[in-house]
Amino acid sequence: MTAAILVAASLGLAMVGPLAQIQAKAPAASAALLRQLGQLERELGQLDRALGEIPNSKETSLASLADAPSGSLLAPANSAIPNQADALTIRQELHLTLAQAQELALINDLALKERQAQINESQGYVQSAKGLFAPTIGFRARGGYSQQSQYNFAPQNNFSLYPEYSSVSQANGSSIKTYAPSASFRVTSDGWNALTTGFADISAGLRLDYNLLDLSRGPTLAARQAQRQEAIARYGDQLRATQLAVSSSFYRLQLAQQLVRIREAVLANDLVIQSQVKALKQAGLVPRLDQYRIEARSQEGKRRLLQAMADRRSSQRELSNLLNVAFNTTISAAGPINLQPPWPLSLENTLVQGFYQNPQLLALKAARDALLRQADSQAAQLLPNLGLFAEGGYGQNNISNFGVKLQGCCAATHIPIVQNQQADWAAGLRFNWRLFDGGVTSGQVAASRAAAERLSLASARERNRIRQELESAFFYYEASLAQVVAARYGYRAAREALRDARARYGVGLADYSDVSDSLRQLTVAMEAKAEAITQANLSYARLLRELSPPLNQLDSLATNN
Repeated sequence: MTAAILVAASLGLAMVGPLAQIQAKAPAASAALLRQLGQLERELGQLDRALGEIPNSKETSLASLADAPSGSLLAPANSAIPNQADALTIRQELHLTLAQAQELALINDLALKERQAQINESQGYVQSAKGLFAPTIGFRARGGYSQQSQYNFAPQNNFSLYPEYSSVSQANGSSIKTYAPSASFRVTSDGWNALTTGFADISAGLRLDYNLLDLSRGPTLAARQAQRQEAIARYGDQLRATQLAVSSSFYRLQLAQQLVRIREAVLANDLVIQSQVKALKQAGLVPRLDQYRIEARSQEGKRRLLQAMADRRSSQRELSNLLNVAFNTTISAAGPINLQPPWPLSLENTLVQGFYQNPQLLALKAARDALLRQADSQAAQLLPNLGLFAEGGYGQNNISNFGVKLQGCCAATHIPIVQNQQADWAAGLRFNWRLFDGGVTSGQVAASRAAAERLSLASARERNRIRQELESAFFYYEASLAQVVAARYGYRAAREALRDARARYGVGLADYSDVSDSLRQLTVAMEAKAEAITQANLSYARLLRELSPPLNQLDSLATNN
C-alpha cells in the first residue's frame, strides 16, 4: 500500500515542465495515471501517519521488552567473539519505540556498566581507607622438622688436660688416690663418635598494631570519598551521553526509514512515467529529449534510493550495536516521526539548569578535591606517628638423638628425646617521625596541588563548553521549529496542488508534466518535513544532554543499577 501511495508521489520528479512545442496537441489523459492519482488521494492518510500528522493506530512495536523473542535483546557475554559467519547473520528484526530503546540502553549499555564498575571500585577504596582507623590483628604460625648427622674423630688424646686420678688429703696426713671428676672428658688417640639428631618445632602467636596518632588517615579517607563522588558524577554524565546517543541514533534511523519509503515510490513512479513517455515518443507526441530526461531522472532516483537504503541499514546497525543486543538481532524504529513537546525553558533558565549540579562539573570538582586531600595526606607523612603494639605466642620443640656410637671420643650427655616448651608476650608504643626525606614528600605535595589547579582550569573550560553547547542547541532548536512550520505549510500546499493538477489533468486542462511537477513538489515537501522534524528533535536531545537529575538521585540510580 505504501509503495502505491508514494509511487504517485514520486511522479513529481519525472518531468521538469511542459514542452511548449507540443502543448497544442497534448495527448488525452492516461487512465493508468488517473488510477494511480486516485489511489494516492485515497491513501494520503498513510503519509500523514508516517509524518505524524494524525495518530497511527497500527503500531507495530513490541508491547514491552519482555515480549521480545527469547534471548534477542540480551547483551552478549563480554568475552564473546563470533568466529563463524552464521553467528553474525541477521535473523530477526525488532521494532522498538524511543522509550523502549532508552530503557534497553539502561540495561545493556556497556559504557554505563563500565561506569558502574568504577563506582564499585571506588567504593572498595573508601572501605579500605576506613580500615586505617581500625587496629590490625595478625596471626603467625610455623612448624618444621630437620635432621643432622655428625661424625667426630680425635687423632690425639687429651690426657694431659684431664688426669685420670687425683689425691685427696686425709686428716691424719695421708692421701687417698681417687678417680678425677674430669676424667670423663678424656679422649683417646684415634677416638671417634657418630650420632644422628632430629629437631621438630612448632610455634604460634598473635600480634596487634594500632595507630594512636596518624594524621594521614583523615585526608586519605576524604580523598577516597571524593573519588567515589567523581565516579558517581561520571556515571550521571555517561547516563546522559547514552540517552543522547540513543535518541540521536533513533531519530536518524526514523528519517532513513521514511526516506527509503519516499524514494522507493519516487523510483517506481519514474519508471511508470518513463514507460508512458516512451509510448508517447513512439506515437510521435513528445520529442526524444523528454525520453532522455526521464531516463536520467530514473537513474538518479535509483542512486538516491540505494543511498537511502544504505543509510537505513547503517542506522539500524548503529542503534543495534549501541543497545548491545544479540549478534543476530537488528533494531528498527517504530512509530511516526513526531515532534517532541515544546521546550519549556527560556535560554537563560536553560543555562541555569544546565549548570546546576551538572555531572561533568561535579566530576571535575570531586577530582580536584581528591587531589587536594591527597596532598594533605602526603604532607602528613612528615608528621609524627604514634602506635601501640602487643604480641604473644607459644612454642614447642623436640630434640631426639639416635644412632649414637662412642669409640673413645667425645662422651657427652646424649638423651634420646628432649622436649622444650616456651611462651612469651610483649607490649609497647611505637613512635616514628620522618625528619628529612630529601624533598620527596614536598615534591609529591606540590605535584598534587598543581594537578588540582589544572582541574580548576579544566572546570572553567568545561563550564564555557556547556554554555556554548546549550546556546547552540537552543538556537538550532528555535530555527528548526520555524523550519518545521514552513515544511508543514509546504507539505499541505503541495497536497492541494496535486489535487488541482489531477483535476485539471482529468478534464484535459493540463498534461502529464503538470501532474509530474506537482508530484515532485509533494515528494520534496515530504522529505523536507521529515528532515525538519528530525533536526528539531536532535536539537531537543542536545538540550536534554546538558540537564541532569540531582546528585542524590544519581547516587541512588548508580547504586541500584
